[in-house]
Amino acid sequence: MKKCDIALLKIEGYQPEKRFSLAQEQDIFNNEIVNCLEYGTTIQSGGKIEVSVATRIGNITRVIPELELFGKIYKNMLELSFAALRGASGAPILSSNSFLVLGMVIANHSYHLIPSQIEKYSNENGETIEETKFMMPQALAVHVNEIKRVIEQYLKT
Repeated sequence: MKKCDIALLKIEGYQPEKRFSLAQEQDIFNNEIVNCLEYGTTIQSGGKIEVSVATRIGNITRVIPELELFGKIYKNMLELSFAALRGASGAPILSSNSFLVLGMVIANHSYHLIPSQIEKYSNENGETIEETKFMMPQALAVHVNEIKRVIEQYLKT
């Protein structure tokens, strides 16, 4: 079996009331309001699983055409206006109006995982010594086209 990064779950006899559908490329655009469903706060204790869904609402700040991450080149990564919390990897990114799957969270797009601020200071000659920068981590999501590619690869095996 080929290595995949997406888990496909099928439970015999179970039919969900609603299923999420995968978006088409034309369904994704900058500043679109999106929902993220994270399960990072789910707890397993004593053979029992307590599912805890954290819902985030934000937007796609941009689509990054090509990005090297974890030693792999990704195409059309979605940068989101909120940070991914620990355990959020694999969380679906859904369009807010149609609940189409636009992508899947995999990481944060910053080395600064907390908001930080640096003030700008100049010396007596007017040369900048230090400047103000605000850095907020932003989540990165794999584009739906990559999800489709992995699913197609899996179904061929």
